[in-house]
Amino acid sequence: MSDRAEREDRVDATGEEATGMTDEDPGTQKAAVSAPEKEQPTVKAPLAKRTTAPQSPYSMRQAGIGAAVLLVGLLVTFAVPLLLL
Repeated sequence: MSDRAEREDRVDATGEEATGMTDEDPGTQKAAVSAPEKEQPTVKAPLAKRTTAPQSPYSMRQAGIGAAVLLVGLLVTFAVPLLLL
Protein backbone atom coordinates (compact mmCIF):
# COMPACT_ATOMS: atom_id res chain seq x y z
CA MET A 1 0.00 0.00 0.00
CA SER A 2 1.38 3.43 -0.87
CA ASP A 3 1.90 6.22 1.63
CA ARG A 4 -0.85 8.25 0.03
CA ALA A 5 -3.36 5.42 0.31
CA GLU A 6 -2.43 4.94 3.97
CA ARG A 7 -2.95 8.63 4.70
CA GLU A 8 -6.32 8.62 2.99
CA ASP A 9 -7.45 5.55 4.96
CA ARG A 10 -6.54 6.98 8.37
CA VAL A 11 -9.17 8.25 10.77
CA ASP A 12 -8.44 11.42 12.72
CA ALA A 13 -9.11 12.06 16.42
CA THR A 14 -12.70 13.18 15.79
CA GLY A 15 -13.53 9.88 14.15
CA GLU A 16 -13.80 11.38 10.69
CA GLU A 17 -11.77 10.11 7.81
CA ALA A 18 -8.75 12.19 6.91
CA THR A 19 -9.23 13.86 3.57
CA GLY A 20 -5.56 14.17 2.69
CA MET A 21 -4.39 17.14 0.69
CA THR A 22 -6.94 19.56 -0.68
CA ASP A 23 -6.83 22.19 -3.37
CA GLU A 24 -7.99 24.86 -0.92
CA ASP A 25 -5.49 27.51 0.00
CA PRO A 26 -5.27 27.65 3.82
CA GLY A 27 -5.15 31.44 3.62
CA THR A 28 -8.63 31.57 2.11
CA GLN A 29 -10.44 30.01 5.04
CA LYS A 30 -13.00 32.33 6.54
CA ALA A 31 -12.44 33.31 10.15
CA ALA A 32 -15.35 33.38 12.55
CA VAL A 33 -15.95 37.00 13.47
CA SER A 34 -18.38 37.85 16.21
CA ALA A 35 -20.08 41.20 16.43
CA PRO A 36 -19.96 43.13 19.69
CA GLU A 37 -22.90 42.36 21.91
CA LYS A 38 -23.80 46.00 22.38
CA GLU A 39 -22.82 48.86 20.13
CA GLN A 40 -20.96 51.55 22.01
CA PRO A 41 -22.39 55.03 21.46
CA THR A 42 -19.90 57.47 20.04
CA VAL A 43 -19.14 60.31 22.40
CA LYS A 44 -18.38 63.57 20.68
CA ALA A 45 -16.35 65.97 22.75
CA PRO A 46 -16.64 69.63 21.88
CA LEU A 47 -13.69 70.65 19.75
CA ALA A 48 -11.75 73.81 20.34
CA LYS A 49 -11.56 76.28 17.52
CA ARG A 50 -8.90 75.04 15.09
CA THR A 51 -5.97 77.32 14.70
CA THR A 52 -2.62 76.98 13.02
CA ALA A 53 0.61 77.71 14.79
CA PRO A 54 1.55 81.35 14.38
CA GLN A 55 4.73 82.08 12.47
CA SER A 56 7.31 83.23 14.96
CA PRO A 57 9.54 86.14 14.01
CA TYR A 58 13.12 85.31 13.01
CA SER A 59 16.11 87.42 13.86
CA MET A 60 18.66 88.38 11.20
CA ARG A 61 21.14 85.99 12.82
CA GLN A 62 18.76 83.04 12.49
CA ALA A 63 17.99 83.96 8.87
CA GLY A 64 21.73 84.19 8.12
CA ILE A 65 22.39 80.76 9.63
CA GLY A 66 19.55 79.30 7.56
CA ALA A 67 20.95 80.84 4.38
CA ALA A 68 24.42 79.46 5.18
CA VAL A 69 23.01 75.96 5.73
CA LEU A 70 21.15 76.24 2.42
CA LEU A 71 24.31 77.31 0.60
CA VAL A 72 26.38 74.44 2.05
CA GLY A 73 23.64 71.96 1.15
CA LEU A 74 23.50 73.20 -2.43
CA LEU A 75 27.29 73.03 -2.74
CA VAL A 76 27.36 69.45 -1.45
CA THR A 77 24.49 68.45 -3.70
CA PHE A 78 25.63 70.03 -6.98
CA ALA A 79 29.21 71.32 -6.85
CA VAL A 80 30.94 68.27 -5.34
CA PRO A 81 29.53 65.79 -7.90
CA LEU A 82 30.52 68.16 -10.74
CA LEU A 83 34.07 68.36 -9.39
CA LEU A 84 34.31 64.57 -9.26
CA LEU A 85 33.51 64.16 -12.98
